[in-house]
Amino acid sequence: MHVRDFYLLSASLGISFFANIMLRFVMSMWVLGVTGSAAAFTFVFTASILPAIFGL
Repeated sequence: MHVRDFYLLSASLGISFFANIMLRFVMSMWVLGVTGSAAAFTFVFTASILPAIFGL
């Protein structure tokens, strides 16, 4: 693999990782906005982050 291809692959993986993190946070904020419940926000945010932490 050429160096340029490696840089493009690395950049796309980084962008994808960042987008996944933002999606989890924004989805949790949407739940907070719709329900007004901090408990629901915490549950959704925790449920979306745990698989990433434990590799599930």
